[in-house]
Amino acid sequence: MGIKKVWAKGIGGTESGVPAYFFYKICYHLVEVVLNDQRWKFMSAGSMGEQNKGMGMAERKSFVVLTGLLFSFWVIISGILEVKYLAIGLISSLITAWICRPLLYLGAPGDREYLAYDFSIPRYLAFWPWLLWEIVKANIHIAMIVLHPRLPIQPHVFTFRKKMNNPTAHLTLANSITLTPGTVTIDHEGDLYTIHALTLDAEEDLVPEKGEGEMQARVAAVFGEEENLDHGSGDE
Repeated sequence: MGIKKVWAKGIGGTESGVPAYFFYKICYHLVEVVLNDQRWKFMSAGSMGEQNKGMGMAERKSFVVLTGLLFSFWVIISGILEVKYLAIGLISSLITAWICRPLLYLGAPGDREYLAYDFSIPRYLAFWPWLLWEIVKANIHIAMIVLHPRLPIQPHVFTFRKKMNNPTAHLTLANSITLTPGTVTIDHEGDLYTIHALTLDAEEDLVPEKGEGEMQARVAAVFGEEENLDHGSGDE
């Protein structure tokens, strides 16, 4: 009985068979080693410029976000909140995120290299309610067109340009256009977007006569690309 008292008990009271402090120490030291590792790509020893310092922080941020997403997925899928399973999930998430570190680098299209989660998370989350509302409005608009006796559609292809440096910004814009009923991103190369639209109104929303579309402006704001303003060109 004395030995059993040493074994950890999960939240549900089940004996885990491994001392609780063992899990806590593993998790604590693993996180400490990962975050203090001097082998981060932009955290080399010696002279370190301000830009490299910033990129080092961005890399750590991307690593932490990826670990958090993996751990959240683990918890949702397992549905078990016992300490030992949470510890195993955290360790697995840290190891997986560490192995996948090279995938976080998206290249250097501008004057800096970008990482997968190198943007404002609160701004990104605030963008989605607006996008969901746009999707609802577009669904209603398309439903009215389909139910119309004359089926007033004008399917066509047009292009516009939107200069942004962050590859994730381009990905977000292209997917947002496709998620909105009535428009599909056919191709994207550099700053040029090729879009298929079901109606002329759908094109006007993305390429107004003056200025740029609201969707492009909002995506640019999310990723801090407001200075890269471009007027769209409605070439069919």
